[in-house]
Amino acid sequence: MDAKKYLIATVTGLIVMFVLAYLGHTLLMEAMFENSPMDAIAKDMPSIPGIAVAYLVLSLLMAYMYPKGVEGSSVMGNGLRFGLLVGLLFSVPISIIMYSTIEGGTVTMIVAEGVWHMIEQGAGGMAIAYVYGASGNTSSASPGM
Repeated sequence: MDAKKYLIATVTGLIVMFVLAYLGHTLLMEAMFENSPMDAIAKDMPSIPGIAVAYLVLSLLMAYMYPKGVEGSSVMGNGLRFGLLVGLLFSVPISIIMYSTIEGGTVTMIVAEGVWHMIEQGAGGMAIAYVYGASGNTSSASPGM
């Protein structure tokens, strides 16, 4: 594995997903969670470094796993497919658990979280795929479109 390409893919995925996480949860879904059970247990000010570490771990894992499942030659198609699957894996089970354990959670909240994380990780997967190129090869070949 090309360590430089892995590092670049990790950082690229981290930036894309972290920015989208901010946009989605701060600008798009803030009203949905206002006065919800999640709002009642949320911190007044979230730990941005803690969130960044979580997205770093996610990005490290995605950049490691991506080359192992590449099919075909479409960089963005492979990245999107991979990211959508990771978004499902990352978000849907925990959202269902939260819905099942927190009084007052709604199906709308589960769906919103699941869809948003699929978008977020889908974009992160495409960014990682772009760094690796069409083959998912971790060698130093340039990315293809």
